[in-house]
Amino acid sequence: MVLFLFGFPGIRAIGKGCIGSPVFFQVLRRDGMNRTKQAPSGQGSPEGPGSFFHAPSFVGFEGPPPFRKIRWLSFAGVMLLALFLFGFKMEDRGIWSSHEAIAGQIARAMVRSGDYGVERFETGRGYNNEKPPLYYWGVSLFSRMTGEVNNLTIRLPSTVSAVLLVALVFWMGARMFSLPVGVMASLILMTSIHYRWLARVGRIDMVLALLVIASGFALYFACRGERSRRSWILCAAAYGLMGLGVLAKGPVGIVLVFCGIGPILLLEKRWEVIGELCLAWIAGALVLAGLCLGRQGWPVLVPLGGLVLGGLFRKRIAVRPFSPHLLGVAVLLLVASPWFFWVHHETQGQFTRDFFIYHNFVRFFPQGVAGYEALKHRPFWFYIPHLLTSMLPWSLLLTALPRKVLKRDRPSYDLRRFLVVWGGVSFLFLSLSSFKRADYLLPVLPLLSLLLAWCLANFYEEDPDGKGIRTALTATGILLATATAVLWLLALLTAFGDSLSSPVQTLVEHPAFESRFNSDDANGLLTYLRFFQAPENRVSILLFSVLMTAGVAGIFLKRRSLKWAFSLLVVLAAAFHTVHEVKIAPFFEPFRTQRTLAAQIQEIVGKEGKLLMVETEPHDLVFYLDREVLWFPHVYPDRSLARVLAEEAGKPLYFILDRDRYRRMKKAGFLPGEVVAESIPEHFDGIVVLRPMPADSPDRFRQNPGPAAPVRESG
Repeated sequence: MVLFLFGFPGIRAIGKGCIGSPVFFQVLRRDGMNRTKQAPSGQGSPEGPGSFFHAPSFVGFEGPPPFRKIRWLSFAGVMLLALFLFGFKMEDRGIWSSHEAIAGQIARAMVRSGDYGVERFETGRGYNNEKPPLYYWGVSLFSRMTGEVNNLTIRLPSTVSAVLLVALVFWMGARMFSLPVGVMASLILMTSIHYRWLARVGRIDMVLALLVIASGFALYFACRGERSRRSWILCAAAYGLMGLGVLAKGPVGIVLVFCGIGPILLLEKRWEVIGELCLAWIAGALVLAGLCLGRQGWPVLVPLGGLVLGGLFRKRIAVRPFSPHLLGVAVLLLVASPWFFWVHHETQGQFTRDFFIYHNFVRFFPQGVAGYEALKHRPFWFYIPHLLTSMLPWSLLLTALPRKVLKRDRPSYDLRRFLVVWGGVSFLFLSLSSFKRADYLLPVLPLLSLLLAWCLANFYEEDPDGKGIRTALTATGILLATATAVLWLLALLTAFGDSLSSPVQTLVEHPAFESRFNSDDANGLLTYLRFFQAPENRVSILLFSVLMTAGVAGIFLKRRSLKWAFSLLVVLAAAFHTVHEVKIAPFFEPFRTQRTLAAQIQEIVGKEGKLLMVETEPHDLVFYLDREVLWFPHVYPDRSLARVLAEEAGKPLYFILDRDRYRRMKKAGFLPGEVVAESIPEHFDGIVVLRPMPADSPDRFRQNPGPAAPVRESG
């Protein structure tokens, strides 16, 4: 409620005090004229083709008092709107994602045991070998502050990172380009549909995106010119943030940063900086190799390292033995390496093999190259449609970027080129990976938001012929109008009967749909249909349809005014996100969370009963159960499920199965057990709880107990 009340002053401050104010655009014109005068084109100048864009002061917002006040009011309004969009009703939604449930289990184990080293589960499954511990440390910190691990504390590290990233984008846009660019870039980012969703989900990707963007900009400014105290500080900060990125998700926290700084150094032909980087990283690699090999490797490593460094960098070492990058690599090793060495020793090398070899190397390469089974292999073009959907409603405006963003006759060319190269190479690197998820695109979205905001601020009013930016805006309006028409049609069709159920069911069962989408996509489509068919939702649908119609009409009527068109898009996006949390998310809640089933199981099983998971991993259910869970067939080796159910009849033993697996096994006719609890029929991840039936039960299946070896059904 507090965020809700404070959100409207924030929106008003943005709309009335910033975007809707003529002074706002006076600041834009004044900034542009000043930077053009101060940055003549030429070699060695701040805007020259052979140098980096001059880094501004890092002290704060400067300028005359009226403009300084507008900057701080704009920043306050953006932050209030971000807090509202990211924090409104965040704790009400249950655990839907397995990533959130895993984070909750590990953090709860850390808080209760006081062991913040190895990521252990409390369910008898040993330790987690998929991710480093930074996110789980964040959840543990917030949980200790609140007293328990719950939905809110699991998501807070991601939400806080999302707010800080919005603030960073605002600050970078305002300082590098102009205040309107900072305001619009932050609004574009926070209202992008996928960014806003990930800001409310307990995933590591948001924390990684913040660390990558912050370290990338810090390293960029550290490399811009001659050595100074600032370059040393920025290098230490950049590499320290990279070390935290490694602790968040591994080496990708370094790779995504150098996807930007590496190519731009080559384009700028900054051979001196490239030499310092190579020297620092080779020295760091030798030190790391020495630490890994121990005493037996030093007699070979020291002379070999001396030959390599002396042969390649003899002159550089003689002139400048130390550099900011050498300090930075040392900071990175000090931040990241101690935990990895410690966990390697504690797990006898198992974490190192699983995490670095499988979850980094194997998942990047397709099956056959890596020699292992590749999980969820995706085609090279997988991220193209996901990028368009992730940045809705701003996606179609991105089509204007290639024609505008690299114009040399505008200030800040070097910075824009850096953003383009960074975003493009990062996109290419992510596309080369065999294992892909839409969430991995998150570090690219802030870069595109800055570029898009710059294009809007510089070219919108200069596009009278309707090409470029305004054409993209017209296409966006047409897309929104189509979505509004579909919304009206669905509302009318579902209000007069159940005519859509059969066609939608046929669609999700079609082989073409099943080959391109997963079960969550099918369940989501069916659940949205149920949402439209619910009588209590029809009024909300009609009201939102009216709002969408008014907003689209306003965009077409006011499309020649940037402040009106942009403000209407922001309002429509914020309205959609609010409606999603008020109406849609609560409707989906029973179909996604396992809270209700966990409460039923606790009541049925009691304190003395035992729970066994049968080759399934419902992490959200395990989190809500908050008790010891055993795993079949580990506790009953060399025995099938049917045999165990027959032998343990009458005991307080309960088996948890995936619903599809249960149906297949029941159809085979060898399950001597009764269902004591199960998820609702429409649940996305249906679960069935079995209890062995007594021998004298008339409903007991009396088939052969099965072979000695455990039976594993296909699928």
